[in-house]
Parts: sequence; structure tokens; C-alpha cells
Amino acid sequence: MGVAKRCQGAICGGHCCTNATESELRLKSTAEFERLLHHHTNSLRGILKSTANLFQSE
Repeated sequence: MGVAKRCQGAICGGHCCTNATESELRLKSTAEFERLLHHHTNSLRGILKSTANLFQSE
């Protein structure tokens, strides 16, 4: 039981996964968040740039 106790997930308490699974999920979710943040930042940059160009041309 001591070995099983050490492998339990720190967040869920071992109810659904282990520490290794939680760590892997944390890494994947962080990478996905960074990817989406980069994508949406670039989209917003394009909108802001085109709006600024409209104001500068007037």
C-alpha cells in the first residue's frame, strides 16, 4: 500500500490518475495553452495593425 500511496496523483489524490499522469497532462495543457495564446495574439496583432493603418491613412 505504501508504493501505491506514493504514486497517487497530488491533485486528485489518486482517484483517477497517478503523479506521472498528472505531470504529463500538465505539460500537454501548458503546451496547448501557449499554442493557443500565440495563435490568438497573432490574430489580434493583425486586427490592431489594420485598424492602426486605417487611422494613419485618414
